[in-house]
Amino acid sequence: MRSQDSAPIAAALQAYREEGVLRLHMPGHKGRPLSLPDLASLDATEVPGLDDLHDASGPIAEAQRLCADLYGARESFFLVGGSTAGIVALVLANSEPGRPVIVPRHAHRSILSGLVLSGARPVWVEPLYDPATDLVLGVPADRYRQALEEEPGATAVWAVAPTYQGVAPDLTAVAALVEARGLPLLVDEAHGAHFPFDDRLPRPALAQGAAAVVQSAHKTLAALTQTAWLHIGSDHVDRERLRGALRLVQSSSPSYVLMASLDLARQHLAGEGKTLLARAVDTALNLRAALSGHGSAPWLAVPAPVGEIAIQLDPTKLWLDVGTLGLTGPEADRRLRRLGVQVEMAGPRHLLAMLTLADGEGEALRLLTALKDLSRSAAADHSSAPVQRKNGGAGLWLAGESAVRPQPELTPREALFQRHQSVSLEAAAGRVAAESLVPYPPGVPLVMPGERLTEDVLAWVREALEAGVRFQGAADPSLQRILVLA
Repeated sequence: MRSQDSAPIAAALQAYREEGVLRLHMPGHKGRPLSLPDLASLDATEVPGLDDLHDASGPIAEAQRLCADLYGARESFFLVGGSTAGIVALVLANSEPGRPVIVPRHAHRSILSGLVLSGARPVWVEPLYDPATDLVLGVPADRYRQALEEEPGATAVWAVAPTYQGVAPDLTAVAALVEARGLPLLVDEAHGAHFPFDDRLPRPALAQGAAAVVQSAHKTLAALTQTAWLHIGSDHVDRERLRGALRLVQSSSPSYVLMASLDLARQHLAGEGKTLLARAVDTALNLRAALSGHGSAPWLAVPAPVGEIAIQLDPTKLWLDVGTLGLTGPEADRRLRRLGVQVEMAGPRHLLAMLTLADGEGEALRLLTALKDLSRSAAADHSSAPVQRKNGGAGLWLAGESAVRPQPELTPREALFQRHQSVSLEAAAGRVAAESLVPYPPGVPLVMPGERLTEDVLAWVREALEAGVRFQGAADPSLQRILVLA
């Protein structure tokens, strides 16, 4: 019998803290104090005076009103299940079984969860993709228009702004198009909770006409992990139906520690947070200038302007191309960790590093020093040949006419509840998936339940696995076997 004397998670966290690495990853507070006293003393329940998240009328209601005021929303809801809870609730509140919902193909897997629970039929719209940088740019308004014309019974339209890597497409034309049809534009803005508080950041979705947005307060602000908020921007969202959906997907015993964290993060943002965010943006812009002129290595992967859609870039997200050094992303990630730097994400040939209101010039200097060391070590260990994409990189299945994408046969809900069997990756070609295959991070599904697995899709999966990309959503995370419909 195993000894019960150890606490493995706590021990791992303690070891990571003591390692003293530069945290260029979420959560936004970067491990620094949030003015929260002893957490155990704040861990309470719905006793008199503390209110109830699911029927708020006291301090929770007031905290949510303050949040709505800060963001210019008609109403805001605190989320203790992350942006996932808010997105699933919005899907449930704005869809019907069998009715179409317009969804970008690069939507986060939480929208898939909402589609499974609601029984709605996704109508996918393809985003633009830049193969030179392996970045998804967003969906042009004309593609939304075509989808709405082909699906007049649609109940809602979804958009993603910004992406995980900080690409924020302009939503003004899309919002006007959706508004003209009396539908809600629902926006996954999980990575943009900081946008309204510095003019050098992309324009927030609420200011562009979104009916509702979901933001992860922990990703770029000072809140604890698993906290988020949902903002209402118009009457196109039935708020009573939304409240019912939130009661359905959120815990009946919500954490007061997490709710207090949201309240303090809002207070922090309204006070010194704005000044700290301005410092972070200054630091990010200076760092980007330094990286752009750093020797012969073009560190920053910046997409070229496109005519079909206007985009803005979040300067605090650094999308670093390490393939030019002859390194894969996971290999560069491991080397940087040995140099005392931990980035947010490693793709096949890119790294994502992020700055927040917790960062300044000291953190930027540490990153620059580590990248110089990385470049020197790569030059000593490798030939100068860059890492090539065999199948186009992490976003190829989104790449227009040459896209690698599975073929939809059933709705996600229909597929999930049918009989299935486990087959080898090689034997899965031509079969219909019974589970999702989600490269993580960022959590954008490559395959949805109910989609037919083509050989091109499986070739991309093999390449991603060889490059060290991790997958979620599958019963076998190694993807040696895949669940398909029987």
